[in-house]
Amino acid sequence: MERAVLFEKEDEEYRQGDFVFCRAEEGLPYIGLLLDITSPTELGPMASIQWMYRQDDIPDAQLRAQEEQLEMLLLPASMEILFSTHVDPAPTESVMQKATILFAMSDVKDDGDALKDDELLIRFRVDTQDSVLSRISTLKDNQMKVQVDELARRYPYENSVGDVARPKSPLSLPSMRSHELHLIQQHHLHPQQQHQHQHQH
Repeated sequence: MERAVLFEKEDEEYRQGDFVFCRAEEGLPYIGLLLDITSPTELGPMASIQWMYRQDDIPDAQLRAQEEQLEMLLLPASMEILFSTHVDPAPTESVMQKATILFAMSDVKDDGDALKDDELLIRFRVDTQDSVLSRISTLKDNQMKVQVDELARRYPYENSVGDVARPKSPLSLPSMRSHELHLIQQHHLHPQQQHQHQHQH
């Protein structure tokens, strides 16, 4: 079934289920999944967006502890983001462009080398209450599992295999990928080294 068009911007159709970059007040753009159109406000037309989390949104010590518990390192923050169920409205005007987010339902053997520069990977879900990570392949919640399974079918990471991940050192790659740097430059935003993602719109 064809996904509904929610709005158009600069001759681009944005559909239900598209991932998008949204303008942040400073730092890297927010990343979200378009769910629906909501009632307009003084800010103009609004969209209901399910926000993905960057690794910087979680305290580093807590993230490292989660990696030990999961017995698998995350890929560098410029390559891997985290699935969440956090939903908030945002003005459609804040949408910058579509984002390519791919889902790996099993471990990644190739260190994410198959990712193109404009692609980001999701393997884990973050609980927004306690910042605990879990593999999206082991979700038990029926509603969330149905959503993730559908997204994984629509946006699969083709090089997923059932082997233990062997990620590069996070120090070997820049903190942002070139397409995100281009977005920041294009929209006259100011990147900062330690971006604190507050999901406020």
